Parts: sequence; structure tokens; C-alpha cells
Amino acid sequence: MSFVRCVLFVWFCLFANKGWAGVLAFASLWLGMVWLAAVAGETWAAGVPPAAGQVAPASGTRLSAIRQSPSSLSSPLSPSPLSPSPLSLGASPVTALAFAADGQSLCCGSDEGLVVVSWPERTEVRRLATELSRILDLRFSPRGDYLLVAGGIPGEAGQVEVWSWPRGELVQRHQGHDDLIQQAAWSPSGQRYAVASFTGECSVHAFVVDRESDRELGRELDQELGRERDRERDGQRDRELDRAESRVDVTELQRFSGHAQGVLAIEFWDEQSCLSGGLDQTIRWWGVADVAVKRSLTNHVGAVVGLLPERGQEPSRSRRLWSVGVDQTVRLWQPELGRLVRFARLPQPPTVACWDATSGQILVGGRDGSLWRVSAESLEVASLGRWGEQQWVTALAVHPDGRSVVVAGGFGLQVVDSP
Repeated sequence: MSFVRCVLFVWFCLFANKGWAGVLAFASLWLGMVWLAAVAGETWAAGVPPAAGQVAPASGTRLSAIRQSPSSLSSPLSPSPLSPSPLSLGASPVTALAFAADGQSLCCGSDEGLVVVSWPERTEVRRLATELSRILDLRFSPRGDYLLVAGGIPGEAGQVEVWSWPRGELVQRHQGHDDLIQQAAWSPSGQRYAVASFTGECSVHAFVVDRESDRELGRELDQELGRERDRERDGQRDRELDRAESRVDVTELQRFSGHAQGVLAIEFWDEQSCLSGGLDQTIRWWGVADVAVKRSLTNHVGAVVGLLPERGQEPSRSRRLWSVGVDQTVRLWQPELGRLVRFARLPQPPTVACWDATSGQILVGGRDGSLWRVSAESLEVASLGRWGEQQWVTALAVHPDGRSVVVAGGFGLQVVDSP
């Protein structure tokens, strides 16, 4: 109101010696200013008025909005109409998720152990007696017959267990690092797997399964069941083979120590080379045979938490790699050329990422409990929901049919179903 007082004072000085005409002009001006202040004062006091069609927030309301990408980046997509539904499973946050190849089971790892949930019933059916005090990653082999469980004891031991599937029997357990195993990956053939440790080292292991015993048992069952085959006997034969024990040999082939700090992500590029990313903000592409670094990708300015190599690319162009970093970016690379193609920004720092193979898109979880979908081609970003308040997304899993996504975090488990 100081502005109003100044205006009134000026008009008073101008009209004070003009008799009744000045008094009337002064009075009309004063009444007009009082009315204008009464009508518009509240809007001015609150700041810039809301835009058309926008509802002004109540006092104390906290607004949160997704930052738009700069003009040089892709604009966000419109969110898909998805409907989240809760799934309750224990008190500790689930830190690892994996769907079985047939889509009928979901494995959930946490500090409480390893739980198998039936799908789509979403009920607990059994627990596997793991000895890992903390589980950070679950990976099914390409054939779907073995489950790799990675984790360990913080600051003490990095441990890996291999379980047969669907029997759920432990076939191998070993400890090869002095800190947690952050992530694990199978090679395309399933004959090797690699692990990334918080010590800054990665190791590659040969995974050899003696399937001759399976073939011999199959021949014996064929003789017992006779030449006549029907569905019932085929089913009996398959069940007997499932119960049979295959001999598994695991041997460490190489150890890579090219990172200055802990390694958070690892994937096979092909059977002979791996990609790893970590806290030192770099991505290393290195060979399994000699652990020589083929390329170093160094454009991230934050820790690398996810690596997503392209599968089944066109022969006419170089393979591509998508990386997800704490610098709130998703970056598209051509590692063979050492080239950064493009990047897009995320609204919040990401924590986990995975492929949605059905749609060919990337799913990313954030530190604020958000889930985003990123187009692999255009890097356009769309929000798919948010749960909790400053609750990290700790694990993601996409059903093999692409119709459901399971999101885990401090808020529990959420199932996002596509329409």
C-alpha cells in the first residue's frame, strides 16, 4: 500500500489549491484506488496469478513437476494410462527382482532372503535357503534353467549362488571378492557369467554344465517307458529329468581392475568382451581373454548405474549402448566408434534401469520413487508413476509378455499393469 499512499500524496499536492473541483477530483481518485486495492490486492500479494486452466495450490502445498528437457533434447511423452496395484511382501525393501522365463514365477531378493511368488496370483509359494545376508541382483540364465543370486556382506564378502530352476536346488556357492557384488550378468551363450564388485573389480567365470548325464537319463527313461509315447508319459519323462542332478563346474577365468572405484553395472557385449560402469563415472569395454581395455567412455559426470547393450542389431550399422547415470542422463553410444550419439535428461537421479524387451524401451527408477519410460530411439521420457516420498526405487522387473512391471523400493512393491 506504500505505492497507493505516494499516489494520493501527489494528487493532494496538485489539487489542494483548486477549490471544490480539486477536492472532488481528489476524493474520486482516492475511492478508485481503495476499490482497486481491495479487489486485486490478494492476487498481487500472492505473486504471479495462475495460468488459465491451472488451479492455485493451497497454502503450504508442495508442487512437484518434471523438468522439461532443453530444446536440444527430446520432449517428454505423455504418460500411458497405467494402474498401479500394491503387492505386500515382508518388511525389508526388495533389492532384486527377476521373472522366470515362463512368466509364472517372480523371484524377490531382500535382506530377509529369497522368495518365489506365483504369477499372476501374486502369492508367496516358497523360499530358497540362501546364505547371502544381502541380495543385490538376480539373473536367470539364457535357457532359464539356472538362477544367479549376487550380493554378500557389506565391507566383508562378495558372494554368488547358482540355483537350478525350477527345482530350486543350490548347485554352486562361492566367494571371490572382499565387498558386495553389485550386479551380475550372463553371456549370450550362458556358458559364462560376470560379476561387478564394490571393490572396483570385475570377474568372469566359466559356467560348465555336464549335460551328458541328462542325455543318458533321457535314454534310460525312453527305454523304461517304451516306444509308445503320449502326453502323460512325456510329462513323466520331463519331470524325471527336472529332478535329475547335473554336474556344474564354475571356474574364474579373468579379473578386471580397470576402475578407480566401485563397479555398479556390468553386461556382456558379446561372448568375448564385457562392459562395466561405476562410481568413477566411466564405462569400460574390455576383453575377457586379456582384460585389455578396448574403449573408455567418459562423458558421464556422475556414477553409472545401468548399462543396456543392444541385442539383434542390423548388420549395416554399429551396435549401440544405452547408459544411465546419476548425473540424471540417459546416453546413447556407439562403443565400437567411441562415439556419444545423443543424451536426454531425467527429472531425478536414477537408481536402476532395465529393458522392456517387448516394447523396445528402457525403464528407469529414481531416487524419488518415480518410474520413467525412455524411448530407445528418440530418448523421449515419460513418467509412469511415483510412489512414496524420497523413497528410492531399488529394483525393477518386466514380465516376459511386457504387460506388467514390478517396482520395488522403500514403499514396498508396486505392480504397474498395461491397459
